[in-house]
Amino acid sequence: MATRRSTEIKRLARIEAERVREQQITRNMATDPNSWPQWPVLPLKNRKEPGVLGYMTESKNNPFRVYLGLIFGGAKPTGVRNYKTVDELLDAGWVVD
Repeated sequence: MATRRSTEIKRLARIEAERVREQQITRNMATDPNSWPQWPVLPLKNRKEPGVLGYMTESKNNPFRVYLGLIFGGAKPTGVRNYKTVDELLDAGWVVD
């Protein structure tokens, strides 16, 4: 029984560590467009809404605006979500894809 509990605790710790790492990568990249591998866009996925994809574009006026949908293939965005801070962006579940 103790081994099963220990294994579960380790598994949950790995999941949490990965979540924190993913959020730190997103925080760093969202605040530094020069680090975007596909500049001028940053592809995102939403961890709180599985299957929801989006992207950010470099913007001085609203740096944390997420366009919903796929950037590639010429599709138009299906919506827009605006966040005032990178923390709001992360709290909404967005991470770099």
